[in-house]
Amino acid sequence: MPPLIPETLLKKRRSLEELAVVRAETVGRQTTKKRIRGEDIKLKRPEKFLMEYRIRQGSLNKMNRRKSQIEKKTKSDLVPKSSMKKTVGVAIRIHGGRHSSKVIKAQLDKLGLKSKYDAIFFKLDRDGIGILRIVFIHMIKF
Repeated sequence: MPPLIPETLLKKRRSLEELAVVRAETVGRQTTKKRIRGEDIKLKRPEKFLMEYRIRQGSLNKMNRRKSQIEKKTKSDLVPKSSMKKTVGVAIRIHGGRHSSKVIKAQLDKLGLKSKYDAIFFKLDRDGIGILRIVFIHMIKF
């Protein structure tokens, strides 16, 4: 004789099966509506939202660590005075920044680096470095 299964477990299984059937019907109705309208069907699972959130939070934590490291240094440590005579710098956006924070995206847009592979020239003096300071804080690799 097989072992007895508790009644609560059997009820739970049955309710989960009913729930799965209801979900399948609703998803089926939604996809047929979208097919009729000619839309692409893309269902985004909760795990995807969670993964994107964790990536965003990780990059935010990384930026905060870099920011504290740079703030420990003085401005003169970032750019030596001897190289600040008549030098021109180039800033190139080489990453799309899909998972970047809103701060970085806004600063890059303000600089004119709106899309991937955009570039700008700027004077490499205290003012020019000041313009790029926020991006430096978030993007410099040590």
